[in-house]
Amino acid sequence: MEKVFYKHNIFYIIGLFSIFAFLANINLTHAQKEKQNKNIITLGMSTVLSGPASFLGVNMRTGVFAAIDEVIRTGGINSHEIRLISLDDGYKPTLTIPNMHRLIDDVKS
Repeated sequence: MEKVFYKHNIFYIIGLFSIFAFLANINLTHAQKEKQNKNIITLGMSTVLSGPASFLGVNMRTGVFAAIDEVIRTGGINSHEIRLISLDDGYKPTLTIPNMHRLIDDVKS
């Protein structure tokens, strides 16, 4: 039973990173086209931040914050501020889709 749970976690994490990369790409393109956005690069993620599996999402978010700090410490990205929006999906795919729509709408505005 543990192997199935482990495989499920791997696919979930790979999916989240794919979504994260997609959203980051959308936002970088948006940031390049829109100079009036106050030089903010917004990254977003929908992950499990509550419930019994919250350690997965909390640790993932901590890793993203560490990567952002590293980028800032080494000079940043063309003087852009980097912002992370993390939304809780409670490890429920039915909540991930609305969260991703919220993140994409935030990027557009």
